[in-house]
Amino acid sequence: MATLNNDVSRIDAHVEAINDYLKKEFEQCSIVHQADRPLTYTFTVENGKKRLTLTIGWPLLADRRFTRARMDHALQDHVAEQMRLHGEAGYHWTPTLEDTNVPRGI
Repeated sequence: MATLNNDVSRIDAHVEAINDYLKKEFEQCSIVHQADRPLTYTFTVENGKKRLTLTIGWPLLADRRFTRARMDHALQDHVAEQMRLHGEAGYHWTPTLEDTNVPRGI
């Protein structure tokens, strides 16, 4: 049971990190997110004219190796730019652990 609670806490922390990042990047937009179990989690950003989506796989959200610091660092790698580039077709974000290595001192 403790493992399940840890997984839920980790997933919630990752969802919060992603939501915080999207709020900063898309200040004048509404942001909603939903679990598309068992495969993905989707964030939708709308401003009344455009609708952008970010889809993330559940394995990434539940991965113990992805700390909050790693998630924050990975998000800085042009996720919002990719969402804008992909437009309404949506962006499926799949960072690797190597992409999330946090430089020392951060």
